[in-house]
This record gives sequence, structure tokens and C-alpha cells, in this order.
Amino acid sequence: MIRIAYITVGNQDVALSTNAPVELQFHEDVKGRAALQGEVILANWGKYEPYIQYPIVQPFMEYLANDNKLPTSICFITTKQSEDISPSFRQKDTSNYGKILQKIIATKYPTIKVNNHDIEDNVFNLERMMQYWGDKLRMGNSPFSNIKEDTELYLLNQGGIDAINNGILLQMVHMYEDRIQHYAVEEKKDKEGRVRKSSFYSIYNKNIQYKQFVQAIQDFQYGQASKLTNNTNLQLICKHLQARLHFDFTKANNILVKLDGTEIDSKFQSLVDYLTDNCPNEKDSQFKKLQELLNNATIKLKQEAYVDFLLRMFRLSEGIGKETVRQYLDATDTQMERAMFWDILKQKRQINTILDKHIISIEIHNDTLSEATKLRFSGDPTNHTWITLLEKLDTDTYLILKPLQSLNTIRNNSIGAHNFDPCSLQLIEEKLAQENTSLDQVMHGLNKILATQNTTFEYTHINEKLISIASKI
Repeated sequence: MIRIAYITVGNQDVALSTNAPVELQFHEDVKGRAALQGEVILANWGKYEPYIQYPIVQPFMEYLANDNKLPTSICFITTKQSEDISPSFRQKDTSNYGKILQKIIATKYPTIKVNNHDIEDNVFNLERMMQYWGDKLRMGNSPFSNIKEDTELYLLNQGGIDAINNGILLQMVHMYEDRIQHYAVEEKKDKEGRVRKSSFYSIYNKNIQYKQFVQAIQDFQYGQASKLTNNTNLQLICKHLQARLHFDFTKANNILVKLDGTEIDSKFQSLVDYLTDNCPNEKDSQFKKLQELLNNATIKLKQEAYVDFLLRMFRLSEGIGKETVRQYLDATDTQMERAMFWDILKQKRQINTILDKHIISIEIHNDTLSEATKLRFSGDPTNHTWITLLEKLDTDTYLILKPLQSLNTIRNNSIGAHNFDPCSLQLIEEKLAQENTSLDQVMHGLNKILATQNTTFEYTHINEKLISIASKI
């Protein structure tokens, strides 16, 4: 098994023991300057070696040895800044400390391959360090050139400069996710030298997943959202909403039954109750289903899925027109189909019929309505049938639905029907402008029609509830 440890080196990673001879103590012009202290130690290695301490790396190596997880190679990440950097900064470079640690490890653990990786520029610039490590990882360049799919990766980024440490941590986590085993060594007196495995990745990933979950919910991508949470109740609610958007009300309601039959966390109960009270079913009225369809169409509009949006708008126009005519004719759903519809319409032709009450003058000549209506008593009634009748039966509804007919050309020529022509918001608005209206006005009108049936429903309300619950888990 290949195991690679990446260890950042700082000014505290190499020190002299307290019992070092006085003559080995550093002069004031060297003291506290890693580059200069390291240079002195390396030049006098034989004298200094017995008194060298490495308070962060030593307990880390012992921890791995006790756990039978010693790395096969170690990369010490150090700094060696270029000459154009001020000497006061370069004197704190850790390249020499890396060489000292390399010597120690080579002696104590001779089977481990050790190398140093010097960083020369922008060591204090987090933005540049993020870019630096990102480039190294993506391109597989040194010090990451030997990483394989099954390589175990250790990271101890405790010593050194914050920009370097944060950059390598974030980029390695981004690239390798939970393959990274991240460690820390305690420095407090009562816990000094204790090694612990960091839970950084799980916390970081939880936050990332929460953000992705929120985005998926806000985009009404409930199927995707269900995969971005480990909470069973949240998953089921998302799957319920996904089924509901697909008009699979049986599945949607079965999921709610399943939720209601389990022990639900109290913070879910009010949302489940709300969903149960508002989820449509097969026995609901046409207007309630149409309101659900309008919500569905609105979601497609928000998602900029304009072909899907137009398909739903056509069904809305057809459904609202047919249902409005049915109510005026006092007909059953069955009577609105095919020949039966024409029969029921013929029965309403007398002056004292419901049609007369709404100031419609219909004359029957050889089984046809007057030329003004341009309808025939034959074939299946169509969307055009409902729109034509509504012009006399219900002017308000007619004026809302009539402009939608202008969108049929876009729909018919799109991939949603018979061709491959483009479909865009601009094309939709241009067509509606020719009818002296706009999409906002049309949507407002449709909401006005359906809201009178008390079947309004807002997915945004559910989304807010879901996001609020997810933030507390």
C-alpha cells in the first residue's frame, strides 16, 4: 500500500532541547530566524543532532507507527523565497528546516522516502496559493505526481504559513475528498503532543452539501436535492415533491403515508401536515389539477425550460377553456367528449337555454352553428372550440386565453411537437406583444382565473420550510 504524507513546515517545527550546551545556543542575530538557524545546524550537524527536537512531526510519526500506518514517502512543504523578497522575510524561510527533518526521518525511518518541496513566490497570498496548489493537483505535477487511485493520503498542515496551509488543505479536499486523512497535533500544555484525526472534511463537505441542497431546492430540482442529504425524512419529502411535479399523485401521496407512519422529528411534522392537506389526487377537481399545472408551468419558466413551459401552457389553455365551457353548459366530464359534446351543445340552442342567458345567439342551419362561430358539429372538440365558445360565454376568460393561441406556432415548430426550431423567452414575448399583452400579464390572468377556485399553492413556501429544516439538521 502506497501512503504519502504531506507535511507543511513552520518556524516551530525544529527546536533545540533545553539541555543543549550553551555553546550551541543561537546568537541573537540568528535566533528566531528559521533559515539562519537551519543553516547553522546543517553546517554543524554532528554537534546539533543529539539536541534537535521536532515537536510536531515526531508525535505524528509515532502515532502513525503505532497505528501501523507509516507512510511510504513524506513530502515536507517548505519556503525558499526569491531574492527580490525582503531579507527579513527570507530569513524565516523553512527550506533548511525541511532538510533537517529529512535527515532525522532518514535515520529514524530508513524505509521512508523523503523529499522537500520548496515554494518560492507569493507564500503569504492565499489567492495565489489556492491557484498554485490547484494547478499542481490538476496537472499531477510534483509533489503530487505519484498519487494513484489507491494511494492513501495524509496531510499535516499545522506548521508554516496560513496561505500555504489553507491552500493545500482546501485544494486537496476538493480534489480527493474523503481520501484525505487530515491530522493535527495538540499544542496546549495539558494535551501537548497528542495527535488527532481531524473531522475537517466531514464538516466542510456537510456545508458544501447543504449549499448544494439549498440551490437544488431553489431550482425546484427535488430529485437532485434528495441525493444531497442523508436525512431520510428530507429525502422522502424531496421524492414526494419530485413525484408531484411529474403529476404522479399516487406515488406522491403514498410517500406522505409512509412519512406519516414513521416517527417523524417534530420539526418535520408541520410541513408533512401541510403537504398532506395540499397534495392533489386523482379524484380532485379539474381546476385543482389545473392550478397544480400552473405552478408546474411557472417552475419551468423559472428554470428557463421554455419548450416544457409551452407544452404546459397549451394544456392549461385547453384545460381551462374546456372546464369553463363545461360549467356554463352544466355538462358532465363524459358529455364533453366527442359526439356527446355536440349533442349537449345542440340541446342548448333554444333562446331559454344557458347560452341565451349569456347573450349568445346561435342559429342552427344543417347541423352547424352560425358562420360567426366557425364551429362544426362533428369531430373532436378542440382548444379552438373552447376559445370560440368562450368569446361569447365568458369574455374575461376568453381575453386571457386568446393570446396564448399565438404561442402555438412556436410550440408546434419546437422539439416539443413537430420540428427543431428554437424556443426562447424572447420569441414568446414577441408573439405576445403582437397580441398587445405580455407574459407577465398572461401569467397574472391565469392565476386570477384559477385562484377563484381556491386551489392556489406555492412551492416557494415549501422550499422555505425545507431549507429552514435542513439548516437545523
